[in-house]
Amino acid sequence: MKFECWLLEKYRSDAIGEPGREIYFTSAVSLKIPADCDANDVAIIGVDTFTIDQGGTYLHMDGIADYSSAVGDPWDAMRPLCNRSARSMIEDMCAQKGPDTWFSFVFVEPGRPRLRLVYSRRC
Repeated sequence: MKFECWLLEKYRSDAIGEPGREIYFTSAVSLKIPADCDANDVAIIGVDTFTIDQGGTYLHMDGIADYSSAVGDPWDAMRPLCNRSARSMIEDMCAQKGPDTWFSFVFVEPGRPRLRLVYSRRC
């Protein structure tokens, strides 16, 4: 099973989004995702932070992380560095923005192109 499909299956009740669109995860689940990535040999290379309410979805400009510059590093060094950095950023954003913060991610796996977590119709 593809990682993004497994992740969606595991956390679907704590995520929002429509098929074929970006998926947003609660802060509680987002804090678990770096460990899931480590366990599945996946690196987080991007994190976006949002507030979602009745009025819409609002990106926090101070809650954007891009670790893609590390992609050229050796995989065994890059993956844990990116995932630790992502976890730290998620913790910081939860402390600053509160527990109702939502997150979306960009992942990369060895030998696969970058992928934004979207609900794949092929899951």
